Amino acid sequence: MPLKPLPPCIYPSCPAFAAVGERYCVAHKANAGKAEQDRRGSSSQRGYGSRWQRLRLLVLARDPVCRHSGCNELSTDVDHVVPRSQGGRDVMENLQGMCHPHHSAKTAREDGGFGNTR
Repeated sequence: MPLKPLPPCIYPSCPAFAAVGERYCVAHKANAGKAEQDRRGSSSQRGYGSRWQRLRLLVLARDPVCRHSGCNELSTDVDHVVPRSQGGRDVMENLQGMCHPHHSAKTAREDGGFGNTR
């Protein structure tokens, strides 16, 4: 059976190839993560400062198990029921504890599968 060709590195003007399942070559992989962090800003710049951290702990104490129907995993993430991008607020009534996989899936659905663009 023929081998699948390696994907090209998506870094602009890079002629190298990425590993199977990767988007960047070895030389650009570290820079890609930093560029994404620079684009998004720090957690405080995105509105997740010390007040959010205290609220997050309260939600995780209230919801120790993922609120996704049928899931019995521990809550590790705090989710906005109504996303901030749609006017949701940082209040206990709008927050729920979720496991990371269910929170990531919900966020991807809300963002149209393209990641967070806030």
